[in-house]
Parts: sequence; structure tokens; C-alpha cells
Amino acid sequence: MKFRLRREQRRYFFVQKRLQSKYILVAVVCSLLAALLTGGMYALYWSIANKVIIGESPDMWATYRDANVVAGCILALWLVLVTIASLITSNKIFGPLGRIQSYIKRVGEGNFEEKIILRKGDDLMPLAEALNEMVENLKKTQQRR
Repeated sequence: MKFRLRREQRRYFFVQKRLQSKYILVAVVCSLLAALLTGGMYALYWSIANKVIIGESPDMWATYRDANVVAGCILALWLVLVTIASLITSNKIFGPLGRIQSYIKRVGEGNFEEKIILRKGDDLMPLAEALNEMVENLKKTQQRR
């Protein structure tokens, strides 16, 4: 008997909510830190440009404010994209991990008949194949006894 979900599509955004939330939080925080570093360099550039090149030009300050609005919009869009990418990536890891956990539990209860089959493109496919091979070997060993 093969262990397979009814549909090949994922039904939930969060398969293992706690772990996925941590994963997404790390990705977003790293992006924010990179944005802060970039923003600091950006502010330093404008500060130097104001003192050395531009002076107190009101037109330049209007340009600076407009550039800040654009930079803020880009940052917001970037954080949304990072969050979505993190969610998709975490699903490719934690979805199969949850199925592998339940499979190992069933094997521990003595059910050697099932095989775990993951979706195409799941990142833990080599682990699932190794587990299937191990369970098959255990089954053969137990039958010989």
C-alpha cells in the first residue's frame, strides 16, 4: 500500500506552523537587516551630497523626499516577496517532513507495507527514498526470521 495524499496540491499554507513561522521570520529579519544597511548607506550618500555638492537647494530636498517614498515602496514590496518566497520554500521542506514523520511513526508501529511518496520537486525526496529502502530491508529481514 502506498501513502499518498488525495490531491497533488497543497491544501494549507502552514503545514507545521511553528517551524515555518520561524523560518519565515528569519528570512524577513535578514532582509530587514540588509535593508537597514542599504538605507544607512543611502542616507549617508544624500547627507554628503547635500553638504558638498548640492547645498541647501529646495528642489533637491523634494527629490530626496520622492526618492524616500519610492525606496519605502520598494522595501515594502521586497518584504512581501521575501515572505511569499519563504512560505513556498518552507512548504517544500516542512510538508514532506510532516509526512515523513507520520510515516516513521506508522513504521514504528509495525506497518511495513506502506511506502512514502512525495510530490515532484519536494526537497526531501532523497530522504524519502532512503526510508523506503530501509523499511523494505527491515521487512525482508523480519520475514527471514
